[in-house]
Amino acid sequence: MNRTGKTFEGLLGGHFEGELADDPVAANMAGLRDGEGRLGHATLRHEERQQRRRLRTLSALESINPRELDREQQLDRLALRSHLLHGVEDFERGRHTMDPDAIDAVLEVLFHELQRGDDEPARAAANLRSLLRKAPRFLAEAASLIVHPEPV
Repeated sequence: MNRTGKTFEGLLGGHFEGELADDPVAANMAGLRDGEGRLGHATLRHEERQQRRRLRTLSALESINPRELDREQQLDRLALRSHLLHGVEDFERGRHTMDPDAIDAVLEVLFHELQRGDDEPARAAANLRSLLRKAPRFLAEAASLIVHPEPV
């Protein structure tokens, strides 16, 4: 792997590690123990931090010459670029002020833990207790973001 390929791999890994560190629900769904029993934050500050990360990664990605990447990396580059542009566009359109998906996120992670209870009941019970304690704060934060609710 050449130097550009290593740079790209570092950028790719760094972006997703940061994204999963900021979104414990996604980390939990991806199988990382770091996200278990946590909901993260649903504040404007959190959304702005995510947007800054996307813009930094997109800027660094644009500085990488795709011709110096192997085929797999070129596909990964295109997928990452699409993911970043989608996130940037959603933020600029203010999707976080219209889409009240916090309830769905809480229910999804609770369901995930209930399924885990079949194999690891003690671990699932601890995670469920933690999630249920944190859910009111998370839902209140998410509700404060909604300015223009999406019509049903």
